[in-house]
Amino acid sequence: MKTAFLPMLAISATLANPILKVGLITDTHVTPKESSAKLVRMAYEFFRDQNVDAIANIGDIADRYFPEAYAHIRKAYDETFQNSEKPREMFVYANHDRIDRDNWEEAFQDVKRLLGNTNDIYDTIVLKGFPFVIMPQFADSVKYEEILKKNSEQFPGKPIFLLDHVPAFDTVYNSQVWGSRRSRTILENFPQIIQLSGHVHGSLRNELNIWQGGFTVVNCGGLAYWGGMLFGIAPKNKYSDEVIVMEVHANQVVFRRFSLSTREEINPDQPWTVTYPYDPSNPTYSPAIRKEKSQTPAFAQNAKLTLTPQGIPCSELRIQAPTATHPLGVFKYVFKVAKRDQQGNWIDFALKEEFGDFHIPPSQPRESTTMAFSSGHFAPETEYRFSVTAQDFYGNESSTLYETWKAPELASGKMTFENKNPMQELKFLSGLADGNPLPIEDGFYFHKGGNARLEIPDEAWDVPAGTKFRFTIDLQFKQNTNATWTMVLRNPTPLTNANARIHTPPGDLGIQRHVIEFTKRDKDFKYYFLLREGDPGYVKFNYVKVEILPE
Repeated sequence: MKTAFLPMLAISATLANPILKVGLITDTHVTPKESSAKLVRMAYEFFRDQNVDAIANIGDIADRYFPEAYAHIRKAYDETFQNSEKPREMFVYANHDRIDRDNWEEAFQDVKRLLGNTNDIYDTIVLKGFPFVIMPQFADSVKYEEILKKNSEQFPGKPIFLLDHVPAFDTVYNSQVWGSRRSRTILENFPQIIQLSGHVHGSLRNELNIWQGGFTVVNCGGLAYWGGMLFGIAPKNKYSDEVIVMEVHANQVVFRRFSLSTREEINPDQPWTVTYPYDPSNPTYSPAIRKEKSQTPAFAQNAKLTLTPQGIPCSELRIQAPTATHPLGVFKYVFKVAKRDQQGNWIDFALKEEFGDFHIPPSQPRESTTMAFSSGHFAPETEYRFSVTAQDFYGNESSTLYETWKAPELASGKMTFENKNPMQELKFLSGLADGNPLPIEDGFYFHKGGNARLEIPDEAWDVPAGTKFRFTIDLQFKQNTNATWTMVLRNPTPLTNANARIHTPPGDLGIQRHVIEFTKRDKDFKYYFLLREGDPGYVKFNYVKVEILPE
């Protein structure tokens, strides 16, 4: 049987009485403060009113190994269901649940005990004839595959619900950086699998949080905050109160998404619907098929950009783009800055993205989206061209809005370091300490992924805490089209980042400028520039500057 979207009338007629209902939450990150379990309690109350048969938390239950946090969760469950039928509980034990502990298996056994011995670290729970396989984040690969094989043989033709904190690599949103290559390889052999994941902290309004290929992945978002991945900037975390009610029917599984604040269903006319037995030759939720079917975002015919310099001299330029339209909301806006080369051609040299309105309720429409570029991107009396496009979830792109601007007098700082030849004069080393110089091939460093750092002289940072810095770097990446690294300035001891992770764009966009502004938190902090995570690729450094900005 092929996987397909069902018309809403058919769904209403055939899905009135599910065989099984399961509430899904993930990344609850509860702390010792009982108030941090507020959303968990709200989820339990909602699931109670939905008459679910089970509740699954897909991992990072607490923000660290906090015994008090698990007590808060236990209390919320017991009080919510004290006068009603108690749904079966299932917990995935993940990395945050073992932070501050040396041995993850011992930590997870303690978490299990603190949560009331609801399920083992590795477990298979059969609910009304459907298997739910629970895996810890650090599962042994051989055991992982053996358990799946056993369930596949025992339940032919049925979905196997795999509760697995980290999504398979390059499947759902943000799994190109935070996904598991190991599970992707193994799961390709099991088309019955519906992997229920967490970890990436996305919004359930994001249509990229369901994926199909050789198997199916559904990401359950996050019940604390969601952030996501944008190129060129570090997106701010946003409040997240979204949960899933999964309905299992005779030949299909329906994932209904809800906001706890309003108790309203998200996109009720288009619940994620997976039929079974699953046919991997017809993956309805594959990005390629969905891209082909999706509409292209559109700006209004008279739409134009508004450019607003800030301050005299100018400290930043704000680019305001009007809202484009799309049936599911615009996924993101791409802002680019270009300057002319010696032949007079416009060459893009800076890129930033911002989320569109897909995550904003229709009752709160947004008229425009604004992006700021620091004066560190520009030179005075130089002309620049700005462009903005709107994209849907699958990369379909609107027409482009353009505007030009001649930079006036620009705000600058006191320079503490500058290097115009970093490939020869600065060290780019593997790891977070010590390490070896990375190899150079055709003028680029080869970076295999993981951690590699460009060392900046300590004297550049030798000022008091509270000092505001601007770090400017020109660099060029050559990466696969589905690969991205992250960039941070990091103090080595204790490991402390000056900025949130900025994702590098895939492919080769030529030389790009990145400007990071931040406030030094401790007088002894010294920073290196860290490239981390991702796949093998190439990077070339062209220019580095550190400035102290006026208060």
